[in-house]
Amino acid sequence: MAFHDRDYQVFVILGSPDVQPLWQWERWKRDADLIAPLLNLPRGKASVRCHQYVPNPSRLGTKMVQNFGRLAWDVRSHVKWAHGSPVTVDKCRGWVFGSMEAWAPSWTVCERENLAPDFYFQMVNERVNRAYGKTPAFNPLVVLAVSLSLDASYGNSFRAAADALATHVRSRLFATRVRPWGYTLATGGAAFDHAICDLGAGSLFSFGNPHDRLVDAHTLQEGWRMLA
Repeated sequence: MAFHDRDYQVFVILGSPDVQPLWQWERWKRDADLIAPLLNLPRGKASVRCHQYVPNPSRLGTKMVQNFGRLAWDVRSHVKWAHGSPVTVDKCRGWVFGSMEAWAPSWTVCERENLAPDFYFQMVNERVNRAYGKTPAFNPLVVLAVSLSLDASYGNSFRAAADALATHVRSRLFATRVRPWGYTLATGGAAFDHAICDLGAGSLFSFGNPHDRLVDAHTLQEGWRMLA
């Protein structure tokens, strides 16, 4: 089986821009705890990547990408990047959150085993992405995916967590579908595109900017089933 051949149940949540952002500490610690039990997987622990911008001390008025080092899905890592945490409360005023993703097991393990992750999570700040300079129609974008090879009880717990998260961000759209990690290119072989981890970069949406139109069943490509 190729790296990208696994099938997943994928959930997409487009949150309300009127709700306090998920990356604010008081909100994140609740939802991180909600998801944490799903990360006790036999292939290995989750690894986290966080992309955000912080003031550049060498060039006043500009920002640079912050390197947080190795991150996991645990409190010691969360407090490093979440805004307003006990660690960041005095220095995050000028920070701009971009995106965050988690793989379980880590992407390095997935590469070594030539097998896509069991669990995937991504959240994107649309205010600095597709809605930059616009009034956002939704924020954040959240993608959750679980391999269908895991047992039914895990799948049920995953769905319950997705439902709860959609409620917490007062979703403007909540949808699901089954799809592979990626699609084999016409050239064949191991090459693929439209991976689940690339959905937040734009392949999720129908043509055009989704913040320029109503949020409805036509917002997404690929025939998603609307849950809310």
